[in-house]
Amino acid sequence: MLGAYLSQTATLTRAQRRENGDVLTDQRAATLYEAPVTVVCRIEPKTQEVLTADKRVIKTSSVFYLVEAVQEGDRLNGKLVEAVAVWTDFTGDTVGFEAVV
Repeated sequence: MLGAYLSQTATLTRAQRRENGDVLTDQRAATLYEAPVTVVCRIEPKTQEVLTADKRVIKTSSVFYLVEAVQEGDRLNGKLVEAVAVWTDFTGDTVGFEAVV
């Protein structure tokens, strides 16, 4: 359903995570990342303020629409993913993700 809308590509670099979902860091508290992969997406430049789950207001510059799972803390085109919304269809199945950076 979302596939026809996705006509661009981006580099997705996922943060390494523990089994409980916590991000792995090195001795200097820098996030550890997996090898980058190219994903199909739609990128829309859009400046907006977003209220995160922990009640922070952040300013974002782009919105990425993807079918690949992405989480806060990952990187898209080198930019940190600040918030992610999961898109579902009327049966509750996941059809895509909206990530803001």
